[in-house]
Amino acid sequence: MFLRKKYSCIYGYTGYAEEKLGQDKVISSFPLGGFKQYIFTAKGKPVLTRISQLQGLKVGGIFGDEEQVWFAAFKQAGIDYHLVEKIPQNVQKLMSDRIDAMVSFLPNAAEFLHLFSYPKGQPLLSEYDRMTCHDSELTRDYIRCISASLRQLKQNGTTREILGHFYLDGVFRLAGH
Repeated sequence: MFLRKKYSCIYGYTGYAEEKLGQDKVISSFPLGGFKQYIFTAKGKPVLTRISQLQGLKVGGIFGDEEQVWFAAFKQAGIDYHLVEKIPQNVQKLMSDRIDAMVSFLPNAAEFLHLFSYPKGQPLLSEYDRMTCHDSELTRDYIRCISASLRQLKQNGTTREILGHFYLDGVFRLAGH
C-alpha cells in the first residue's frame, strides 16, 4: 500500500523504498533502532561471512525474504534457500542438520545466539528502523517532529528501555548518532 502511495508512511523498509521509488522520493526519520543481517551456523561449525560460501548448502530463511531487495544476491548466486514462517523453525532445522545455515537478523534472532557461530563484526547488511515517508511538505513536518522525539528518547535511555532485548548495541554509533 505504501509503494502504491495509498499510505504516506510506513515503519521500516527505508532501503527497500529507496530502491523501489528512488532516494529522492522518500524521507526517513531518526532511527528507532537497527538491524544487522548475518549468516548463522550451528555452534562449532565454520563461520560464514559471504553469500558465495553458501553455494551448495541448504540455507534457511523466512517467508518474505524473497521479496526483499537484498534477496537478489542470494538468487543470483543460486543459493538453495528454504523458507519457513518463524525464526524458531529455522533454529530447529539448523540444530537437527536439516539446513546448513540460516540467514537472519539481529536483534530478531538474539535469543538464540548461544546456539550459533556467526561473524559478529561482519554483517551482510546493516540498516536502521525508521519511519519512511513519501517526500511531501506534510511528511517532512511529520518526520521532523518524530525525529526530535526519537532523538530525545535515545538520549535519555528510553529507547533502550522500550526495546529491551531488541535494542541492538552500537547501532547508533554506526549511524553517527
